[in-house]
Amino acid sequence: MLQIRFAQPSWVLLVLLIFHSVIVLHVLGWLSSRASTIVSQAWTTIKLLNNYLILFDPPVDPFQLLVIFNITFY
Repeated sequence: MLQIRFAQPSWVLLVLLIFHSVIVLHVLGWLSSRASTIVSQAWTTIKLLNNYLILFDPPVDPFQLLVIFNITFY
């Protein structure tokens, strides 16, 4: 009967694996925080743009547009 044996990792390989895992998790955490910073900056920009549009571009009612159009061409 054929038996498959897995090699036992030496302590050096185990330390390297742990070190590698710590670095990978650190990089993933940094990328995640960077992505959330970019997203929050984008949301801030969108909020500022919306505030600008609310302040300086009020909604115009179609009847007002018709009156402006008629006054302009008379």
